[in-house]
Amino acid sequence: MSDEKSEFFIEYYSRYFHQLKLYAYSVLRNWGRAEEVTQKVFLIAWRRIDAFMDSPNPVGWLTNVSKFTLKNVAKSDSVRARYWIALPDFMDVEQLAQYNPAEEAAHDLQDECASLLSAEEYHILRRAVLDKAAYQEIAEELGITVWACQKRMQRLLKKLRDHLQE
Repeated sequence: MSDEKSEFFIEYYSRYFHQLKLYAYSVLRNWGRAEEVTQKVFLIAWRRIDAFMDSPNPVGWLTNVSKFTLKNVAKSDSVRARYWIALPDFMDVEQLAQYNPAEEAAHDLQDECASLLSAEEYHILRRAVLDKAAYQEIAEELGITVWACQKRMQRLLKKLRDHLQE
């Protein structure tokens, strides 16, 4: 990289790092994360130094990169928060190695469904969803028509939706 590009980058880095960090902090409310985002912004500027230098407004270019970087960080934080599962405090290392939160959540959901639905409704749900059985097959098992089986499935799904929305 030429001296001209290095000097250009160093000048903007030294002049605007703190201001961009304050901007990031105003959005994130966390100094450490704000510094990380600002470093990412200048990493992008370094990697795209030609576009940065050719911009008629380099400060605006940095600001736009900051906005997009903050938007991406917020998006990834949102996704991470949605899937974050706190581990129980009582687990030791051996239990942790065998711990499967997805399996535990599935058992909890199955238990909740079983307690909310009648035995016949739970059977229909389990056969249709878990076993992927056709309505014809389920109807024959229960000795009812296909239409009646479909209607019962609709009703039990409504019951589950109503319960989950509470």
